[in-house]
Amino acid sequence: MQTVNNTDRSKRQPWLPRPEVPWRIRDVIIVLAITALVPFTLALLWFGLKHLPLPAEAMKLLTNTQAVESVIDILTLVVEFGLLYWIVKKYHASRKELGLNGFSWWRFILFVIGGLFLLTASVILIFSIVVWLVPSFNADQAQSNALTYGSNGVGLWLSFVAAVIIAPVVEELYFRGLILPVFMRRFGTLFGIILTSLLFALLHFQPNVVIYTFILAILLAVTRLRLKSVIPSIVLHAINNLIAFSIIAGWIR
Repeated sequence: MQTVNNTDRSKRQPWLPRPEVPWRIRDVIIVLAITALVPFTLALLWFGLKHLPLPAEAMKLLTNTQAVESVIDILTLVVEFGLLYWIVKKYHASRKELGLNGFSWWRFILFVIGGLFLLTASVILIFSIVVWLVPSFNADQAQSNALTYGSNGVGLWLSFVAAVIIAPVVEELYFRGLILPVFMRRFGTLFGIILTSLLFALLHFQPNVVIYTFILAILLAVTRLRLKSVIPSIVLHAINNLIAFSIIAGWIR
């Protein structure tokens, strides 16, 4: 009888099961390196072109920071999709291996309600501690790149599509679909989640956004692992970005 109980325990899934994927840590390193290199190279190119004796129209375009950032964002996005396609083709990856499989919507709704409450409570607590330790820390600083394509008209709606639709899909496939399973396999569940979340947060640069995004990334990782699908983390990420975008754009006061 004791043997049966031990066998049953050994067959139990861990609370945060590790997704099995065919790609390796070297693939993730290549993807991360290229993803970081593309905007850096484009920014250097932009800086160099601004110091060349170009025609007035070209200089006018190059000095339009918003237009340049938009071009860099679009080209970076194209490269990211290309890298995802490369991984899929290289390993003949299935939808399940990318995390694009079914899940329980009822459990997801519970995760959204509980997750947003936990996220809010955690952010308030951690920001309060940071402000107490570093009084000069600006916890309320607005996110600088939320309206990349403009704050009104067509530019506003392009910013909305980029922030609320495209960013959650690409970022979740990258970090929770592609990178997280490999880091968990390499560094263990806890450190895999922390390292993936830290990398994701550091891409946002702005200190208060980095802290918030790190907490959010941990919640997204737990959601992806518990529901065994990256789709719930995409939806939860999109809901979070929608709320943040609505506040920044002035839709919610």
